[in-house]
Amino acid sequence: MRPTAIDFGDPWTARTRQRLTLTAVALLPILTVLSLGLKSDLARGPLPELACWLLPDARVIESPTHLNCPLRNDDRIRRIEVPGGSRSVSSAEDLRRTLSATLLTVRVEIDRGNTEMWVEIPVTSHPLSTRLMGFLTALLASTLLLITPLLLLWRSESTAAVPLLVLYSAVATLASAVIAAQGSNTATQIAMLSLTLLPSSVAHLAMHFPRRRPILVSAHRIEFIPYGISLLLMAVGWFAMEYNPLLWPPFVYLILLVLVCAWLILTVSCLYELKDSRSTMAVARGRVMLFGAALAPLALSLGFLPFVENLQQWVSIYLWCLPVTLPLPISLAISRYNLFDLGLDLRASVSRLLRLSLSALVLLSVFTAAAS
Repeated sequence: MRPTAIDFGDPWTARTRQRLTLTAVALLPILTVLSLGLKSDLARGPLPELACWLLPDARVIESPTHLNCPLRNDDRIRRIEVPGGSRSVSSAEDLRRTLSATLLTVRVEIDRGNTEMWVEIPVTSHPLSTRLMGFLTALLASTLLLITPLLLLWRSESTAAVPLLVLYSAVATLASAVIAAQGSNTATQIAMLSLTLLPSSVAHLAMHFPRRRPILVSAHRIEFIPYGISLLLMAVGWFAMEYNPLLWPPFVYLILLVLVCAWLILTVSCLYELKDSRSTMAVARGRVMLFGAALAPLALSLGFLPFVENLQQWVSIYLWCLPVTLPLPISLAISRYNLFDLGLDLRASVSRLLRLSLSALVLLSVFTAAAS
């Protein structure tokens, strides 16, 4: 009798290839932004920068990492004061070449609506060691944000894994640009275009979480509609950055408005699940997600209160903190209430990875702040 051959299965199944493709697509913008930031730091060295995050056309972007910037989202720098007069500014690169390492502040002329004014802005000059610490912080923060979505993608059959991965790929790209790639115009453009994926990924997540919507069974292609809208918004955003600066402020406010609406839809979905579910485990999961998603960003944003000037600025910081802190309640619900029905070994791994990553991120942030 001939021995029976053992079939170990094809390791390159369609499902495996799909997971590899999604992983590569999610990591590509993050690694690109980090590489551009590192290249810019190594090439430029300890050159001074304004205490503001700028688009390539010298328009200001408000962010929680630039609380000492006196400018707003609608402001655009037109001129900079130099010895013996002033010089016109057409791009952020023009502005960087004008700055001197001996300056503590600089006066610039800005357009704010229909008015022009001169404003004094602090100038910062970080050594290369501090910039490299910022690169490591961005790398660790991106890893922390992507751990849970990647684990769900590879170890869970939950359909919520894909929108979570898209969401945190966009968030990690933004975080990497803010922390470690502000000196690169291309990295800033990639980060700003990734903004358009935030509302679509949250809307997609609401279709699959807390449970998959019945309408997707008969019309599964409806879940691609938010991403089609994102592609249109991405084209509008690119046009606004490159050719029509007046279009940029309403574009940003539109993205924030759509993001808030998508987040409210996700919240209402969780509330209905709490009301209709008869499972105590499902109710416990829903409570952790709802309270964790609301309280975690609140606790983080309260730490910025001593540095904010008004309620509008604090609300903006709270909105920034919403997606950043969402992995905390998700990881807690996974480790304690078996969210997404993962194995016991993976639940324990998520808990350990969360604790170690948070500890490392806090320590690295402290070292970076001390070096600054």
